[in-house]
Amino acid sequence: MSELEFEVVNSPSGNFIRPLHSALSEYNRSHNAFSNIKPLGVCVKHPEGHTLGAIYGWLEWEWLFINLLWVDESMRGQGIGSELLKMLEQQAVKLGVTRAYLETGCFQAPEFYIKQGYKVITRMPIRSDDGHEFVKLTMHKARIA
Repeated sequence: MSELEFEVVNSPSGNFIRPLHSALSEYNRSHNAFSNIKPLGVCVKHPEGHTLGAIYGWLEWEWLFINLLWVDESMRGQGIGSELLKMLEQQAVKLGVTRAYLETGCFQAPEFYIKQGYKVITRMPIRSDDGHEFVKLTMHKARIA
């Protein structure tokens, strides 16, 4: 080990992450695990072409893992987020998925997900470097339809 050089990488870029992801994916495939991960997204665009909202996640076995949901601030409160989520869930069901999982912050509208049928499964208190405190929530929906 004396010849090995370890390096801490703050804010790793895609050039750091892609080879790691690729190597781990290949290892998992060789063990017939996680070989069925499928990215999935839905977006809504203004007639002029710019994106007003989008949702992104991936399908893994019977789960939909929701990674990102964003709606332009000027369009919030008009049902766009609900429609994006519904469309993503519907497509996941067509592809054989039955359950959904996500993580969100207490300031990122967890009430929105609760209205959509999601339940909080864990709460993790977090303190930021500048002293702000918030709670990170993990949520799931036992049956999507």
